[in-house]
Amino acid sequence: MKKQLTVLPISTLIIAFALLSILPLETFAQSAAGAQSIVKKFIDVINILFPAALVFGLIYAVFGYIADAPNKHQRLIYLIVGVAIWYGFSMIIGDIQSSFGGSGKIDPNIVR
Repeated sequence: MKKQLTVLPISTLIIAFALLSILPLETFAQSAAGAQSIVKKFIDVINILFPAALVFGLIYAVFGYIADAPNKHQRLIYLIVGVAIWYGFSMIIGDIQSSFGGSGKIDPNIVR
């Protein structure tokens, strides 16, 4: 029998390397202000993309139930998992921001 290569770990590594390759060099610097501005931009992008993706996922799941698609339950589970990931991401980011800033906001005076 021929052993098949698992696709999930390889695709995860490819996505991680792609994300790391597009990050600016400021991210890897020792400057707190540069890293903080990059993290703020990343958080802003995630806070735009996640809700948009969740709205499309909601529409996709509702249309699955309207059309009585055979995978309608799977679509709903994907939507619930997406909401859980977004909520977890928001909670982690809020926890990190409150531990460093107290107010949960990034101080604009630090970023130059």
